Amino acid sequence: MNYKIEVKTKEQFADVRGEKSLSEIKGIGIMGISQVKYSAIYLIEADFDISQAEMIARELLTDTVSETFTIETEPRRGELCSPAKDCEAFPLRGGAPFHSSLTNEKGGGFPKAARAKPSIETIKQGGGGFPKLPPSIEILHKKGASDPSSESIIRAIKDLKLSAQVKTADKYYLYGHISPKDLETIAVKLFANTLIQDYKIEY
Repeated sequence: MNYKIEVKTKEQFADVRGEKSLSEIKGIGIMGISQVKYSAIYLIEADFDISQAEMIARELLTDTVSETFTIETEPRRGELCSPAKDCEAFPLRGGAPFHSSLTNEKGGGFPKAARAKPSIETIKQGGGGFPKLPPSIEILHKKGASDPSSESIIRAIKDLKLSAQVKTADKYYLYGHISPKDLETIAVKLFANTLIQDYKIEY
């Protein structure tokens, strides 16, 4: 199963990285943005089930006092999406992979019913009944580039007697008025080291 775990700051706490990014954006003369929210992304490929993915998210990836997380799942190529795999098929727009997700947004863990039958999480931009998310920039390491964070997480997962492949990414949601050209400028000038990182813009 492929898991995408997104960790973000709870609303009642300061998003330090988001606030710093907003200041830097204004520093290069782009003034239409009112708020930036930062999320850490963990892309995990593994054979363990959703309950073990939840344990990893809670115990290794999240400060549960100040942060919350969502877990999105999709079957790997050639893998059936079935209840036995803790995944329910949701056909998304444009032929996107079947996708489901869980969240601990309100704390207290996932109810048993949610583990058995995950609910759909908005993950695409607008259309087809999906509310539009703010524009975002996601920063990922290039293939072959060193990713020290992922290496430490892989070791920590091994300490739990589990095995996984892990990639990390940074995602910035930008609220306000902004053009695709400005998004490109922000990505290249502020967020991505283009020698070792790629970026993906959703608008």
